[in-house]
Amino acid sequence: GKVIQFNYTNPEANKYVLSVVSPDNTVFTINFSRTNINTVSSGSQTNSVHTYSYTLDSVKNQSNEITEFEYTSFVEDYHYIRYTILWDGNQHVATIPQDAIYNIPRCLLTKVTYPTGSHTVYTYQKTALHKSYIDNDKYNKFYTVSSRTFYETASNTNPINRTTFEFAQAN
Repeated sequence: GKVIQFNYTNPEANKYVLSVVSPDNTVFTINFSRTNINTVSSGSQTNSVHTYSYTLDSVKNQSNEITEFEYTSFVEDYHYIRYTILWDGNQHVATIPQDAIYNIPRCLLTKVTYPTGSHTVYTYQKTALHKSYIDNDKYNKFYTVSSRTFYETASNTNPINRTTFEFAQAN
């Protein structure tokens, strides 16, 4: 029978390769990375948390043509409410809300470069999700694609196609 082989390797620290070998022995290769991000939770407690972000770096098809991917990565505050409940014996005395922060790693795809040298560039808009219940100036955010622009060559500064997106937030 025909066999498809999957080979997974870790050639260097935080770099990974998945090779798919078809029955005719042609190879499709997926390269990806792991980025280590240290995040800190704050508020009434401070804890160090180790987080990883995985990104697709490149794909090489059976004709050895490579498509590459670029990202912007950053850490952003996520605000949430933590409640402290006070008891006196078996009697509830008070519930105290406390604003707390957790640092969330973000990774946004910014550019895809195709084997021909043409490329697509993505831009994003930041939208407030909701306000903190403690401090109305603190917003949790999410990101949506605001534009996608296609360029025919690597050196070309005139876009061939540009699409813009708008998203409305439901109340």
